[in-house]
Amino acid sequence: MASVTLKCLLWNIREGGIDAAGDESRRKKQLAFLAAQEEVDVMWITEATGWHRDNGVRFRELAHATNMTHLPPVTSQVGDGNNHCVAYYNPRTLTEIESTDRIGKGRFQHGLQRAVFQASNGTRFLFFGTHLSFSGETALMQEVGYMADYGKQFGPYPAEAVTLMDANFLDDSDGEPDWNAMPSNLWHRYRSVQKDGTFGPADRKARRTLLISGWRDPQKDVAELREPTTGFFYENEKVPLRIDQALYTGPKISVMDYRTLDTGMMSDHKAVWLVFTLDSP
Repeated sequence: MASVTLKCLLWNIREGGIDAAGDESRRKKQLAFLAAQEEVDVMWITEATGWHRDNGVRFRELAHATNMTHLPPVTSQVGDGNNHCVAYYNPRTLTEIESTDRIGKGRFQHGLQRAVFQASNGTRFLFFGTHLSFSGETALMQEVGYMADYGKQFGPYPAEAVTLMDANFLDDSDGEPDWNAMPSNLWHRYRSVQKDGTFGPADRKARRTLLISGWRDPQKDVAELREPTTGFFYENEKVPLRIDQALYTGPKISVMDYRTLDTGMMSDHKAVWLVFTLDSP
């Protein structure tokens, strides 16, 4: 069979789309936005905070609105158990072969979803979804090691793989920020720390580890530079960054589109759109 085209969407929806006093009007707008997108094959939602309440009805609402199937949510391993990430897939174009959130259990702040899907042309690919730590370079380096193994074909898993993540580190397309435009109490999230405890330039070690391991940046395959995904929401944090990212690996994947979607003020992150073709076996 010929290659198939697959569409992916990543979005940190900010605290489940739920605001003070349980106001869910923002979540309803997010739901309508996602339902209006052209048929998505894989979707990774982070900060689905509180969605486990009411017997998980909010997970199912999104599945119904998008006509997708969701995997069991990945609950943050640090915190009060209210924060979740969740993967959705299109059962008309993909078959779930296996999935787990047990990789690195106890070593992540949030968690890591790994799944194997088979496309309609018979080719299988590996999917990773994660929300990496905001606690700086030591935590990030601990977490990315669990994905670095798969930068090239590893174990019994397919060579083709895609990662969608709120990375909490800068993209290669992000230059050195104007740190004076960011509150100093947030510098630890994104800057390297010198031996004397002072801050240096942006910490890029975790991302470089993944790229050296074989993961590839889809930005290099498209002509137009995608827009930043953060730095527009908070008045005291006007530093545009592309911390919501996709990576891929494997000879059967060709990137067709990679861009940031205009999701307005529905979240403090904008959504990311990735389209790729997957060659037949």
